[in-house]
Amino acid sequence: MLTIARITTSGEIFWCSSNWPYVTGFSFLKTIGSKAPELLPGYELHLSHQAQSVILSKRKLYVHTFQLADSQVLILEDREDNGSAGLITAGQNGAGAGFPQGMKPGEGNLLFDLPSPGMKGVIASIAKVAATDMTVLIHGETGVGKEGIARLIHESSKRRYEPYVILNCGAIPETLIESELFGYSPGAFTGADRTGKKGVFEEAEGGTLFLDEIGELPLASQVKLLRVLQERSFKKIGQPRAIQADVRIIVATNRDLEAEVAAGRFREDLYYRLCVVPLTIPPLRERTEDIYPLLQFFLKKFTAKYGLSRTLSPRAIRSLMSYSWPGNIRQMENMMERLVVMAEEEEITLADLPVSVREQARQQEFAQESGPADADGQEEKPIKIHKILPLKEATAIVEKELLQMARERCGSTYEIAAMLGVDQSTISRKFKQLSE
Repeated sequence: MLTIARITTSGEIFWCSSNWPYVTGFSFLKTIGSKAPELLPGYELHLSHQAQSVILSKRKLYVHTFQLADSQVLILEDREDNGSAGLITAGQNGAGAGFPQGMKPGEGNLLFDLPSPGMKGVIASIAKVAATDMTVLIHGETGVGKEGIARLIHESSKRRYEPYVILNCGAIPETLIESELFGYSPGAFTGADRTGKKGVFEEAEGGTLFLDEIGELPLASQVKLLRVLQERSFKKIGQPRAIQADVRIIVATNRDLEAEVAAGRFREDLYYRLCVVPLTIPPLRERTEDIYPLLQFFLKKFTAKYGLSRTLSPRAIRSLMSYSWPGNIRQMENMMERLVVMAEEEEITLADLPVSVREQARQQEFAQESGPADADGQEEKPIKIHKILPLKEATAIVEKELLQMARERCGSTYEIAAMLGVDQSTISRKFKQLSE
């Protein structure tokens, strides 16, 4: 099995392929921004025509290094792979199931590292369906990560070494949909390629076909897709002989397909064929626990990629965490790349953020200042010390009050950390100390 990473000239990893966690055991959060020689014991940062050997999890892996124009590429090879790396299997009651051998929930893919209950529920479902060939319907807003979920299902299944093919149904003109899906034989119509064309069903043979934006598929094409799902075979344009289709289908949409069915824009029978296993990906505004880890991930990714040193100020973090993120993860990734490159100083401050983020933060701060109230509707009172105390004792009292106030206002320890300008691990440790 092979996996790939790209590193800067100083050795920082700023990109890795999606199967990297399964081969190495290192999550994306741990990998991005790390130094390759520190992550891969035995690897030396120099170009070599011969593979260097490294030891990970008692396995010998081989690293090949190649030079690109602006970076280096590492190809990590497991020559003794027995087909088990990356396999998801469903365990009893789903407990600890769905993860490669030696890995635990919360390790590996970036999605595993997200702490929100919504994403943990999605990952638990993936653990169960990946070992099957059931059709999966992924629903979620634009930019929420539907393609990443589909790819994770494929790479966690028994088909992971076979093709993974993507077709965006909303990006293909209606007149070309059928040829894109099923292909055509030589000379099938005027202007057809003399050698014919493979459709995505043929290209994905033995593997997984991901049909993105399935709600955009025209009704006429919906009928043909339904026939393939029912009969597990299809016909190329201009070819009478049916071709068997051994393909796993995953579809995604940001539309409400039940409403589309009611409006007559989507076939009811196709909807029930596709909606065997529905997975709904919550938008970022509904899983604020994931915002801080994602911000840090993209910050590490782009600082490593561009060789820059950047941090986020506490106020910038609070504003980004309170932002509604209408474009979800895709919007965050693009925004963080822009902030890393365009910021004038090492610390990214509130002034560097887009106007829309600053304005939303300003409105929320104004609302809090104009009507601060506790759970009983009374105005919050400032913390006061009424007698002389040892400084350490007074600090502990103020810290305890602050933590209690922040816990009442915030929905997660990540939000509290952003509000108080410290790491989430610090907040978790302090709450543990308070409960002891």
